[in-house]
Amino acid sequence: MKEGFTTVAKIIIDDDNIVHIIIKEGANIDTPQVKNIYELIDRMYEGRPPLVLLDGRCDYKLTSDARAYIAENAKSRVASALVTNNIAMKSLFNIFIKINKPATPYRIFTNLDEALSWLKSFIAK
Repeated sequence: MKEGFTTVAKIIIDDDNIVHIIIKEGANIDTPQVKNIYELIDRMYEGRPPLVLLDGRCDYKLTSDARAYIAENAKSRVASALVTNNIAMKSLFNIFIKINKPATPYRIFTNLDEALSWLKSFIAK
């Protein structure tokens, strides 16, 4: 297992090689911070396209520019799962998916185990 940190998130690569992005409580995330997260993942994951689990169960804000950057760079991921308990955030990301149409599979979950199971389905592919 590998760990890394940015000002807004903790990054973990687990034993299944799934990248966990754990957002810090109260984080205000803009495009430069998303770029920092992606750069750290690329270094930790040695440039290979990862499976990404975004743990967004805390209270945080993500700018519209940051969301657009995430959508534009989705092709650098195999698949991404967002875990959130926040109904507003879930609705926002559903709209994000419909509008921005990420280039790779992207799903939203309220259950961490279900999100991990879905991501693991891409390991054999």
